[in-house]
Amino acid sequence: MLTSSSIVSRADDVLAANVDNELVMIRLESDGYFGLDEIGRRIWELLDEARTVDAICSSLLEEYDVQPADCEADVLRFLSELEEHGVVFVEN
Repeated sequence: MLTSSSIVSRADDVLAANVDNELVMIRLESDGYFGLDEIGRRIWELLDEARTVDAICSSLLEEYDVQPADCEADVLRFLSELEEHGVVFVEN
């Protein structure tokens, strides 16, 4: 289960490219793709190296006007979705 202390890293087989105002990602092992908005793209950028959810939230709190509890809930939800699709790996 993903928690604030979980360490998250990118899957190796994900290709990403900027298209208009989105970051479009495709995982080579699947047929689907993901389009990320500004915040999703920023989270992906922060995953250039393995990080805890807390570290990701700390960076986002410095950059965006968001409440800590809301940020953590949204980041956990977003990363859980990416994990379900095999785009990120989680270590607890």
